Amino acid sequence: MASAHILGYPRIGERRALKYAQEAFWKGDLTAAGLQEIGKGLREQHWSKQKRLDFITAGDFSSYDHVLDHAVMFGAIPRRFGLQGALSEHDYFALARGNAVQPAMKTARWFDTDYHYIVPELDADTGFTINAHEFLSQLDEAQARSRPVKAALLGPVSLLYLSGADGCDRLQLLDRLAEQYAHLLKELYHRKIACLQLEEPILALDLDNAWLGAFERAYAWFRTQRPAILLGTYFGNVARYQGFVTHLPVDGIHLDLVSAPEQLAPWLNALPGHWILSAGIVDGRGILRNDLRQSLGLLQPLAHKLGDRLWVAPSCSLLHVPATLAHEQAMDAATRSCLAFADEKIAEVVALARGLNEGEASIAEDLLVSDAAVRLRHACCVKADDNLTVLVARKPVA
Repeated sequence: MASAHILGYPRIGERRALKYAQEAFWKGDLTAAGLQEIGKGLREQHWSKQKRLDFITAGDFSSYDHVLDHAVMFGAIPRRFGLQGALSEHDYFALARGNAVQPAMKTARWFDTDYHYIVPELDADTGFTINAHEFLSQLDEAQARSRPVKAALLGPVSLLYLSGADGCDRLQLLDRLAEQYAHLLKELYHRKIACLQLEEPILALDLDNAWLGAFERAYAWFRTQRPAILLGTYFGNVARYQGFVTHLPVDGIHLDLVSAPEQLAPWLNALPGHWILSAGIVDGRGILRNDLRQSLGLLQPLAHKLGDRLWVAPSCSLLHVPATLAHEQAMDAATRSCLAFADEKIAEVVALARGLNEGEASIAEDLLVSDAAVRLRHACCVKADDNLTVLVARKPVA
């Protein structure tokens, strides 16, 4: 039986609820307790939307930025801010936005997306010390729903690679950081977390031997007392690194089959016999509906070969798309029928898994809707930006 899951839900929520809460807090119109309560409410909403999936994903929510959250969780807080111990909400946002004394930490583009993350500041004396209270609290909230929980965590090699370093080789810090990750993985094991989605997106980049070797070195810390690990990759083809990746102590891999569908065949041949293959077949970054019939045709041979070792998912976290089409009632109906935001993409993932497990007849209505959207898309082109999405008649090719 194929399983369905997502890598993450848009933290901003419906109608940009988190954005307005942040702004109210910064203005002094909302207390820290009020901001925390809104965040908790958003997480509950997001997990409710995942009730038809085989796992709910926790740890993907952030009050501002997930990379900053990891820097804070592992104690990589710039000394120039003079912060000690647990951070208040004001301290946390000071790192991201600056304060009267210190400028904000730098930002950088998150791979080739429009998202920008906060760049951790490291130096030769950075001593990583784990404080995972916030992360573990979110997992507790998720487990209270009595559903299998998949925790999401940025991997240690990617976190180090994406950081800035003042006058030192970042790889000199690797073992210090990996040791703290090992402590956290041991805690997740004792909390009976069903699976850990450990994301290493830098595997989509051109890496030299030093950084490739860093994976073996870091993951050597994770050989005992840990949950099952799904290695998360996205935004590119990672098949060229099979020789490194297949020797890591993990239990499966997520592949972005939207940006790099050509990697499926080589990975299918190289996949270790016990590994899960998470097929990222639904576009996690774009807003067009999935061609369910085409996707089902691609997945059916995988399901036949892998059985319950096949998971169906979006290509990446749904962080990059709006939450739902439910509030877009003023949109042209034809345009709306071609689109899929986070909620609709969850429905597509569920439909694909169900079609694999129960046959095409079980999702006949979903296939009809998808077929109609594909026909309309072929007849028209979709132009989209942050403020406007319209269908335009496709001009004949000369």
